[in-house]
Amino acid sequence: MNENHATMNENHSTMNENHATMNENHSTMNENHSTMNENHATMNENHSTMNENHYLIAIYRVHDSTCIRNNH
Repeated sequence: MNENHATMNENHSTMNENHATMNENHSTMNENHSTMNENHATMNENHSTMNENHYLIAIYRVHDSTCIRNNH
């Protein structure tokens, strides 16, 4: 019976360690998720800037071709 009791205590101890590890993993997951959301937001901003730059390039090209046609 003492052996069983000792084994039970070890199992309980292991369970507590596993639970603690799970909590750490959960916490890390939340941090990673948060970082992912920040990266996603930054990506969206970069994409938006890219679209604005693309628009400006298109305007300048039209402007340049108009100037060339009009010998400006």
